[in-house]
Amino acid sequence: MDDKKEFPPILRIRVTSGAFKDQWLWMISVTKGNVPFTVSDWNGVYRDRQHYKFSPTYIPVKDSAFRPISEEAAKVTIAILKSIGVEAEIVSEPT
Repeated sequence: MDDKKEFPPILRIRVTSGAFKDQWLWMISVTKGNVPFTVSDWNGVYRDRQHYKFSPTYIPVKDSAFRPISEEAAKVTIAILKSIGVEAEIVSEPT
């Protein structure tokens, strides 16, 4: 029997247009009423996005980029970026 385990792919977010084209998402800072906000429910924050300010930070180095924990988390991240006018894509690599 083959005991080789399959691991999920590594996911990263790459900007596809604008001033940060081809940069990689490193983090998104979130504030609510000018106060830093620690997010525990990204779906909830996205649903109520009009109450928050999102400030993404990008880096040129893929290996140090943010790695969403799941495809769903990556999709929410893309939606948040799109809501602030940033076009981006999910890049998937095998582990």
